[in-house]
Amino acid sequence: MIERDSELAAVRDTLDRASAGDGSLVLIEGPPGSGRTCLLDATRTEARERGMTVLTARASELEQTFAFGVIRQLFERELLGASADRRAELLSGAAGLAAPAIGLDGTAPAVVDAPFSILHGLHWLTAAFEPVLVAVDDVHWADQASLRALLYIAARLEGQSIAIVVTARTGPAPLLDELTVAARQVLRPAPLSRAGVAAFLGEEPDSELVAAAERATGGTPFLLSELARALPADPADIERLGSRALTASVLLRLSRLPAHATAVARAVALLDGHAELHHVATLANLDDARPSVAALVEAGFLRPGRPLAFAQTMVRECVLEGLTEAERAGLHARAAGLLRDAGLRADVLAPHLLAAEPGGDAEVVRLLRAASARAMRQGAPELARTYLRRALREPPAADAMAAVLSELGEAEWSCGDDLEAATEHLREALARTEDPALRPARALALHQAVFVSGRLVEAYELLEGEIDRLTGVVDPEDVWRLEAALSSIGLLNPVTVGRANARLARFESLSGDTPGELLQLANVACWKWAAGTAAETVEHGRRALAAARVQAADAADSIPIYEALWVLTYADAHELVLSVLEDTLTDARARGSVFGISTSCALRALIAWQRGDVTLAEQEARTAAGLPGLSDFVRPPLFGTLALALVARGDLEGAEAAIGESGCGPALPQFVCLNPAFYARGVLRAAQGRVDEALADFTEFGERSARINLRNPGDPWRLGAAECLLRQGGEVEARRLVDEQVELARRWGTASALGIALHGQALACGTDVRLLGAAAAVLEESPARLDHARCLVDLGAALRRANQRSSAREPLREGLELARRCGADALAQRAHDELVVAGGRPRRLMFSGPEALTPSERRVAELAGDGLSSREIAQQLFVTTKTVDNHLARVYGKLGISTRGKLAEALRETAEELA
Repeated sequence: MIERDSELAAVRDTLDRASAGDGSLVLIEGPPGSGRTCLLDATRTEARERGMTVLTARASELEQTFAFGVIRQLFERELLGASADRRAELLSGAAGLAAPAIGLDGTAPAVVDAPFSILHGLHWLTAAFEPVLVAVDDVHWADQASLRALLYIAARLEGQSIAIVVTARTGPAPLLDELTVAARQVLRPAPLSRAGVAAFLGEEPDSELVAAAERATGGTPFLLSELARALPADPADIERLGSRALTASVLLRLSRLPAHATAVARAVALLDGHAELHHVATLANLDDARPSVAALVEAGFLRPGRPLAFAQTMVRECVLEGLTEAERAGLHARAAGLLRDAGLRADVLAPHLLAAEPGGDAEVVRLLRAASARAMRQGAPELARTYLRRALREPPAADAMAAVLSELGEAEWSCGDDLEAATEHLREALARTEDPALRPARALALHQAVFVSGRLVEAYELLEGEIDRLTGVVDPEDVWRLEAALSSIGLLNPVTVGRANARLARFESLSGDTPGELLQLANVACWKWAAGTAAETVEHGRRALAAARVQAADAADSIPIYEALWVLTYADAHELVLSVLEDTLTDARARGSVFGISTSCALRALIAWQRGDVTLAEQEARTAAGLPGLSDFVRPPLFGTLALALVARGDLEGAEAAIGESGCGPALPQFVCLNPAFYARGVLRAAQGRVDEALADFTEFGERSARINLRNPGDPWRLGAAECLLRQGGEVEARRLVDEQVELARRWGTASALGIALHGQALACGTDVRLLGAAAAVLEESPARLDHARCLVDLGAALRRANQRSSAREPLREGLELARRCGADALAQRAHDELVVAGGRPRRLMFSGPEALTPSERRVAELAGDGLSSREIAQQLFVTTKTVDNHLARVYGKLGISTRGKLAEALRETAEELA
């Protein structure tokens, strides 16, 4: 540790901060031999002396093709060596999602979200060891899945007693660059000075020797160490032992050891990370490798202990440099064979299979496919893709080729960075599939890739053709799933909606006896929503939702089911939808499914908005908005709902940011589930006074709806457009639009839709007091509390302007209180001002107390009031414990309480007061 005082001080400061709950990442970076490992060793020793748990790993070149290899090193010892009770404690809650990455038994999450769920689990598993040091040497060789995990954890260290210290070689690499950005501090140990070189070489070395050693090694500690092992008597001979001759020097020292030491060293190098003594002996063609191992340990080549490993990574590299490519490939092939015979898992063999030359071996293909399947379950699709591409080079036999292509296409699809390659491999796989029973699953995989590529008609016709081909040939359930997928995409787009409607008309009387039929009933409900009545939509949707509770392969995260839930919200069937969402959200959280969580929260936000609970709508929307990897089909409607809630709160700047996140604009695909983003932007633009732009957005929504024959009054774009037209003097067109809205609402048949339409009609008719009263009466019987409040305030304001100030006060007072309960600050302020002008004396608007809680603060307070700990709340909301504690501190101040135990009572009293 010569001349490393500043680096040691930095890592000690990192450990101090972590112990105090201020976690951070430190990267020790430098060229080979610069002393990075020594610094990390010192850090580990320091952490243990402080009583911290130390999770340690050393990445290796071979394990780059081993999913979560580094992560397994970090946790395996702690988990597998723990008692069953302790292991269950560590893997409780969200931490249990990490089990597949560590090789423990457990239910693997849905493949589509496996990367996120496992990363989320690993974060909370790490937190279970607090205070903890995570120490990883040679992280530049870590597998991609482990690097992603370290980055995920590093981004969530605020308020946690976690220190991450990693070492890496200098050099560009995308994920390493991200690690550098995430690091609080990057330490770059400098080469030793001449004085440092002298100290390294011993007491009072000859000055010429020191100068020659400095020139030869550049002050690199490892090279100095190697030099010191074979220090020549003549300083003039030192230059030739510099870094360029390092390999020769290592191999020369190796050759001077007893016989077979070189073969053993090569075997250890090849089996890097999995070098058990008996495997090394077999690979080195020895009956007993122990004498050679002992000699290598004594000479400093190998570390003591098991498994066998080199003391220095650079020495291992030098040993391997002495092998030709052909020799390496042959040794890897032999290594794979002996490890297979020893019964090791396919993913342990896979790195050797990747390095071996292809030979048309069916067993190699089988092992690579098995390793790929495991990698997919672990959330490492990039590695699965690597294995399967190597399997294609073997190549597979004709009867296995379609399966390999299908699996490769799905792995590429999950990677998300080469959709064209995924599509082509899935297409070829389907073309080669002769067994009818295998075609449905492969057709569904291909249609998804084609659809996401933007080729909706092609995806539709693909499924249509497969249905015609397979009907009466395969299990009817497989055909129903194809039908459900076909209708689900067919209803989305103007190009296919006509064909989908005609096809769905055949299924209106479907009995729904099987899961597949129930999925198709969900599509029938969507069809009825588009042009039928609320009663018809609820009838079909209620039966379809049984599919959300059956144990079917595609019940989890089923798009038709979520679409049925979506249309039922517009039929005011909120309690039915919420009861199903409670189950789906619990299941999605247990699996760590981003799609399931975000879709469930987006639907709950929409329901809260439709029911006028602005605060809850924002809470639910923000919960989903904070998730990584949001689907492009969830993002626009989700952020649209968030924008609507923020407009109601008077936060136009926040609403503008939400609209920006929604992707609303000309490039937004013309899909029915995405179009509401234009309605939300229109509402925002109208609130901003940008009337022309608002009208353009409402009109765009209307034109998109017309192209898919959508006659549902749910998102009242006509009323928004009418309001803009009235501001521009277009009364005739405004009245035509509101009359049409009333007609559609009467046909649809919900009190919410009719009341909202009558309210708009009243405004278009010169703010007709009689019509406003009628609208208010209808809305009072509906769940649309915010729309009821708006109507009451408009009624009161109209009466006040008609100089009926006394009559105006009651609807204004009622509208004000309702707006306050909804959390609609902008409307509450308007009602307050109107009531003052009308001669009323409203209580002042609150800026402290329960009403002053932000949506995020209220959500945290409610969960804490239900008895959840800060950690449990953080896991559920996907935030850090520090964020939860900060929210609670502000909640205590606003509610005038000092302890968590008083939260439930304070919130209950508030609810009773506002009820």
